[in-house]
Amino acid sequence: VALRFALGRHLRWLAELPWLLHGTVDGRDWYAVHAGFDDGPLAPQVAELGRCDERLRRKVIEQPAPLYAKQRSFLVPCDLPADACVISGHTPQQAALVSPSRILCDTSGGQRGRPLSAVRFPDGRVVTS
Repeated sequence: VALRFALGRHLRWLAELPWLLHGTVDGRDWYAVHAGFDDGPLAPQVAELGRCDERLRRKVIEQPAPLYAKQRSFLVPCDLPADACVISGHTPQQAALVSPSRILCDTSGGQRGRPLSAVRFPDGRVVTS
């Protein structure tokens, strides 16, 4: 209740954000998802997150594992193209982890006093507060 009150008119905007972002930069695909993917095939996971967007719009919330599973932190789909990258947070790290196929940028864990980090894609430059 307190969070809903604090967010006020921004709550609707936040609730309508997509659960998965996908794009291409310099010919490289990137996928941004809260907690990453598991090591299964990519297409069904992307489809599930797309269906979840529709369920959310209809107010039926069933959160899929890519939004909350911490054990997925270092995994990538088995068929992820070699030049693609999965970007997520959700699992706090001491410092942002940047590799060609995986970026983990949660350095705060939502805790006060811990730095926030962002990673610029595709060059991998880390910006920390």
